[in-house]
Amino acid sequence: YEQHLRLLQNAVRQRLKHYRAHPHSDDSLLAHVVRAEQQGALEGWLEQADDQGLVVQMLTMLSAGHDTATGALSWLVYLLAAAAEPEVHQRLREELAPNAQVHS
Repeated sequence: YEQHLRLLQNAVRQRLKHYRAHPHSDDSLLAHVVRAEQQGALEGWLEQADDQGLVVQMLTMLSAGHDTATGALSWLVYLLAAAAEPEVHQRLREELAPNAQVHS
């Protein structure tokens, strides 16, 4: 666990360094946070007003987004499995087929 946590923390720190050097390089959440930091708009937002505070917040956002997506996908699979009508499954297969990628 600790090793993986350090890996994630280091990845966020590397992105922080990148965005501080190139704050307008993209439209990601972290880029927005760095721009806000550079404008002084983060005062009072972080318990720790340093890089560690930003790292903690970004990892919290990553986790929250992951949990939300996972929950939504779980419900989707459950509801699709509960739909006993074969025509619903067939329509779904037809709609997804052009975008499907098979990984082996």
